[in-house]
Amino acid sequence: MAVDKKWVAVESVVRAALVDRDVLKHPPESNEDWMWLAATITDHIVAAFETTPRDAG
Repeated sequence: MAVDKKWVAVESVVRAALVDRDVLKHPPESNEDWMWLAATITDHIVAAFETTPRDAG
């Protein structure tokens, strides 16, 4: 089975963000909770990688 190293790298960063927010013990319940979870995941990704958005058009 081939391993996509980029996917594995992103998955590990997302997993770390989920642990940082302790989502297993405190799952998001409100829109604000979801916003903070998304922000935490985004923070972890941006801190770990050089990111360039794809053209949306």
